[in-house]
Amino acid sequence: MDIKSLTNLDTGKINKIRSELDKEYPFQVAHINLDNEKDPSAILTKSKRSITIISDKHSYPKSDRIFPINQDENTVFAQKVFQDSVKNKYHKILDLCTGSGVIAMALAKAGSDEIIATDINIRSKEFVEKNNEINNLSVEFLESSLFDSISGKYDKITMNPPFMPAPSGTFPLHAQGGNFGTENIIEPFFKKCWKFINKGGCIQGIFHSFANDESDTVLDILEKNLPKNWSYEIQHVFPIKNVPIELYTTSFAEKEGYKDWINKIKRRKFKYMRFFILTIRNNGKNGLTKEKISKPRIYNLIYPPTTLDFLSKHKLKIRLLKNPVSEKEYPMIGHLMRLSRYNYFIYLTLCNLLE
Repeated sequence: MDIKSLTNLDTGKINKIRSELDKEYPFQVAHINLDNEKDPSAILTKSKRSITIISDKHSYPKSDRIFPINQDENTVFAQKVFQDSVKNKYHKILDLCTGSGVIAMALAKAGSDEIIATDINIRSKEFVEKNNEINNLSVEFLESSLFDSISGKYDKITMNPPFMPAPSGTFPLHAQGGNFGTENIIEPFFKKCWKFINKGGCIQGIFHSFANDESDTVLDILEKNLPKNWSYEIQHVFPIKNVPIELYTTSFAEKEGYKDWINKIKRRKFKYMRFFILTIRNNGKNGLTKEKISKPRIYNLIYPPTTLDFLSKHKLKIRLLKNPVSEKEYPMIGHLMRLSRYNYFIYLTLCNLLE
């Protein structure tokens, strides 16, 4: 099946693909509405201002998998970078940890002149090229580990990095962020990024963070490295800022190295899990200027666990819900939907509770 016939599907066929672990199709297909926050994943409607993204199937068996685009942070972050770039008209943009190129495509759709998308995973090049073709866009790919192959300066830098905190070896390349989610990519990024950004520039990224009332893993690193005359805004992805950390950590109780990992977390006295978008600007201001919580979203899908050992042991299917679930009635449903992708107990529980 060629790419064109795969991506020009009507809504019913899109839902059919999403409701099963696709065996006959070579990719997972996602449509993202860039200007419709009520339906960002284009499950109900497809906007004229949208992008179509192909990525690996959930069943792709290797650790170099290109992250499947779900009804998750990719859709929300794509909207935010698109809206900011339409408003501010950046000319030259660097998108790090690009994966399928989803954020780079949103930036190109916003009309930026030059976009370079980078990833340490060379398979990313193939997907960026395919998604260029599908969306009639022009994004350049460069293989690079963070800034290793980067030169020059940019008006804007974006990043959706591997940020998942977990015991070592839990996740494929695209997700594993370190014990606290910050060691592998986030901390090195905030130490080096400033010399690659033009005066008056902008940095946008999406992050997972462990926190307590006095400390936040990501924000502590940002504040430590933030230059003078740079400020930042926080947009929490879900309608709850502080989610009990146990909701996240218990998802990995069966993993090798869990006891050592959880003891490290307890020593740091973390109480919360947070998930947010940072917009950082060289605007003459300093530190935090704005913090807000997202409005409730509607969830239509339950995705099966994507960690490779679960996929090999369990025949689990994507569930398209007959009755969508709103964060207005169930404020933590978004977090549970995300975690169900990593823990089949949560997946099976949600499948049993939600019809």
